[in-house]
Amino acid sequence: SEHRSSCGHLRPDLEEAQPERTFLDQTGQEGQLMVTLSNPKFAATARDAKGTWTMVYDEGFEVNVGGMNFFAFSNFTYEHDAVTHKKTNQSHCGETMMGWYQNRNRTAFGCYY
Repeated sequence: SEHRSSCGHLRPDLEEAQPERTFLDQTGQEGQLMVTLSNPKFAATARDAKGTWTMVYDEGFEVNVGGMNFFAFSNFTYEHDAVTHKKTNQSHCGETMMGWYQNRNRTAFGCYY
């Protein structure tokens, strides 16, 4: 799209109210891009082997590859301990929350997971 979207995130963002993946699924716009991340900071696709990636604190990561910039928070859910009644984060390391992407010129924007 020509316009930047919140991708379903609230403003300000709330940990307890992350957008569902169905937000993107309902748009009918879908595609797939396979990106391989490797140490120390390399990102590669079938068309671009010279991308980079970096962690953003312990919360997410940013990838720059193929003329595109991607950012997403790492996926987690809240679990409630039945004994202590405390809320804890359960990480889902192979998944992301709804994230954002843009092209290098910042003229095209979108959402991904």
